[in-house]
Amino acid sequence: MKRPLVGIAVVFCAGMTLGEWIPLPLAASWVLFSTALIASAVLLRHRAGLVVVYAMIFLGGALAHRLANRWPQPHHLLRLLGDRPQNVVARATITLEPVRSVSRRARGEQERDFFAVRINALDCGNGWQTATGDVVVWLDQPPDDERLRYGDVVEFRGLLSRPGAPTNSGQFDYRSYLARRGVFYEARIHNGAAVTVLGREASWWMECGMWMQRRFLASAARGLETSSVGDEPVVVGLLRAMLVGFRPGLTNELSEPFMRTGTLHVFAVSGLHVAVIAGILVGLLRFFSVSRLGCVLIALPLLVFYTLATGAPASAVRSFLMAGIVIIGWSLPRPTDVLNSLAASALIILLCNPMQLFEAGFQLSYAAVLALALFVPGPGFLVRTLYRRDDSGVESATLLSRLPGWLADVFVCDPYLPAGLLPGWRRAWYRFVQAMTVSFAVSVAACAGTMPLIAHYFHLFTAVNFLSNLVMVPLSTLAITTGFASFLLDLVWPPLAVVLNNANYAFMELMLGASRWFERLPLAFIYVKTPAVWLSAAFYGAMALFLWAGVRRFAHRLAWLGVAALCALAIGLAARNGEATVALTVLSVGDGAAAFVDVPGEKHDALIDCGPARSTGFILKPFLRAQGCDAVETLILTHADANHVGGVGAVLDGFHPRRIFDNGQSRWSRVGGGPLPGFRASRLVEPATLPLGGSAELRVLYPRAGPLAALSDNAALVMQLRCGPHRVLLASDIGATVERELMAAKVDLRSDVLVKGLHSREDSCTDGFLDAVAPQWVVITCGEAARRASALPAMLGRIEAHGARVLRTDSHGAVTVQMSPDDLEVKTFLPGPAPVLGFVRRETP
Repeated sequence: MKRPLVGIAVVFCAGMTLGEWIPLPLAASWVLFSTALIASAVLLRHRAGLVVVYAMIFLGGALAHRLANRWPQPHHLLRLLGDRPQNVVARATITLEPVRSVSRRARGEQERDFFAVRINALDCGNGWQTATGDVVVWLDQPPDDERLRYGDVVEFRGLLSRPGAPTNSGQFDYRSYLARRGVFYEARIHNGAAVTVLGREASWWMECGMWMQRRFLASAARGLETSSVGDEPVVVGLLRAMLVGFRPGLTNELSEPFMRTGTLHVFAVSGLHVAVIAGILVGLLRFFSVSRLGCVLIALPLLVFYTLATGAPASAVRSFLMAGIVIIGWSLPRPTDVLNSLAASALIILLCNPMQLFEAGFQLSYAAVLALALFVPGPGFLVRTLYRRDDSGVESATLLSRLPGWLADVFVCDPYLPAGLLPGWRRAWYRFVQAMTVSFAVSVAACAGTMPLIAHYFHLFTAVNFLSNLVMVPLSTLAITTGFASFLLDLVWPPLAVVLNNANYAFMELMLGASRWFERLPLAFIYVKTPAVWLSAAFYGAMALFLWAGVRRFAHRLAWLGVAALCALAIGLAARNGEATVALTVLSVGDGAAAFVDVPGEKHDALIDCGPARSTGFILKPFLRAQGCDAVETLILTHADANHVGGVGAVLDGFHPRRIFDNGQSRWSRVGGGPLPGFRASRLVEPATLPLGGSAELRVLYPRAGPLAALSDNAALVMQLRCGPHRVLLASDIGATVERELMAAKVDLRSDVLVKGLHSREDSCTDGFLDAVAPQWVVITCGEAARRASALPAMLGRIEAHGARVLRTDSHGAVTVQMSPDDLEVKTFLPGPAPVLGFVRRETP
């Protein structure tokens, strides 16, 4: 059988996917797998034997998934602690080298250590008891004199709790991310005095790996200490991230241009890094006439230590396994097959850790390599389509050979002309053209293979990544090669390492400049909503058709027409945007508020408040990106409260709103965290109306023209979102005083949904106000401070007495109200204490 491991890997992954979607009891999984195993042994020599074997592998994948998610052992933290946070004293061994970072707090900059430990014993107040489980630790104010290291046995006092679950769409699911790695708790330690080092438990090989990591980090900065203050941390941080995956220096501001141009992968220790280092090692060994077997015996242990020096993340381990299989196959007197090697590495990884199948890094890595293996073998269909080799027949005319006139002779060598008759410069030119063609094909194949996954996980479509990678990959290869050479020379002759580091400084500056240049190109990137499964399937179906036509030497035109037809169909179907549906999403941002109005089309969206500054980076921005929002058309600031408008600076920088409205207050720079250059807002007063597109509009109900109330909450904008017969009242943080004014003004307050926060001093949602609004649902925006407020229980009691259903952003997460001229639907991101899903249909009057 040709490439037997490919079929096994595909079926095994399908079984694990079934286990993720339909979790079976462990006993049932064992019974099904055992039955299939016995049947395959009995029917192996029959015609149906192969089908039974694949069925056994399929059930084996489901069983592996179930075993990876089985209930932990008796002394595991999940059994001892449950979901309730507890202050504990624990003894543990550090399993991840501590990484120090600087965080900005209200009291200034503060250092913080992040590391992982394996718990050995626990004291919850009832004495010491045996405990097991991995925990990630955040240590505030770490000691400067004695830094913690990998392998230290420590005793610490801190708060042990479950990681927080996401409460908004687009927010990173840190809890699931850790759970797939077998980590279910995090510990927070307030200062270094709460940690005591008891001893060390570190294996010699991990000690060597950590020593290599520290030497890599030190050698990357050698000779750059005299650089200017602004440049040194940038370049050194980039070098460290590229060489060993040390990412504290790779800030969001630096990484964003690389992300938007599709080149951020050069800073993750991946196949590129391991391939370059493996190539250096094997090339040096072959230069000294070392046999192939000797190269394997020497290079593989060194690659192991390099993988350990990076901290052995999943990406580095995957790359090492793939490189190891390729090197071993190269050393054997047998031809190798890339697809079979790729399947072998995937099977090894998934047998050790089945949950990696559901990680973005695993999927992106194997999608890119699979696309390269299928479309760019030597020569593959994509290369053959772009460039004709000398041994091709006349019938395999290509794109380059069909260029008009003399251009074909410039780029394509006549296949019937012996290469020896050409002058040297033309042979060199044709080799350069062919190398660039292959590089272009590699870039296009890798980008095409990962495009749906990048859109799914990062909500990003990059149109220039196949061009930017042509620049970034060679530069990063030079930087990795120079950095590795600098590390080796730093061990024996540091002055020469300084020379190489200065060369790397130039490479890093070129990469930074190139990323920013590509980012500024028109239509270089756009943010997109998560693509539907059928849309991704249609895209990969088009790629399969393209490949099938190339393998069978079918007419290339048919393949291109099929690809164009599928792409046109996918784009046309994706453009259908739920007809006239308007979606209002009230985000869960803690003690504050932020609401997003998504109107059909891309030029009418509105953002009402933007929440506190601390939530902008990990809640508001990811949410807007997940909605495919590149820019916000309208920004409305209801009142000068830091919990409502603290993130206004980040919104102005990242989303460039075209229209800004407020209530007329002038304290935005103070509550917005600093100066706001270019900030110009128009005041909204009753009875202004803002059309949002289609049948949606925002009607201002308060305040009236004239001086504003001294208390910020009493000056807040009150607006009513209207779509056909449906109404949503956005009442911000107003209290009883403003509610009485609205009722006295005989304003039509009737609404299906009321969105309300707590007033800082007064009661809210008085009986008269609730009678006037008559809501079916009341969305309460609240966080930790609101939960402690004495006015909250009475407010909730009044709402329930009026028969309205209460939805709280702290327990239900983000609340989405979808409106069309005929229907209104209310749903929550989290199920909360009980599943909540409301639906009402009304006829347009």
